[in-house]
Amino acid sequence: MTDSNPKQPSPAAPPAAARQRVHLHISGRVQGVYYRSAATEQARVLGLRGVVRNLPGGEVELIAEGPSDALQQLIAWCHLGPPAAQVEKVTSDFAPATDEFPDFRVLRHPSSPTPPSGTPKDPSA
Repeated sequence: MTDSNPKQPSPAAPPAAARQRVHLHISGRVQGVYYRSAATEQARVLGLRGVVRNLPGGEVELIAEGPSDALQQLIAWCHLGPPAAQVEKVTSDFAPATDEFPDFRVLRHPSSPTPPSGTPKDPSA
């Protein structure tokens, strides 16, 4: 029999200090190939929270938060993408997690504002 301590954090929800945020830009043939949908599924399987969207220039932007090992798995997947994608480049920037996302979802419009802690929207756009 195991001893259960209700004050210990759940393994599925590590403390904020153990969580990171990654901001990715994925370029290549990544729009019109179900990249966002497949990335969302992969992120959810890994227990990550965040958003993914198409950018007007043909790239995909992805912001994810969670444990470092899960983020590394997502980044590795992003280099491959779904079968129809041809990923040329993935850039990543890390920061502390902000815990602003309730889940992982697709933002459907390139003009949707980036979440508050992400890259600010260009006011000249």
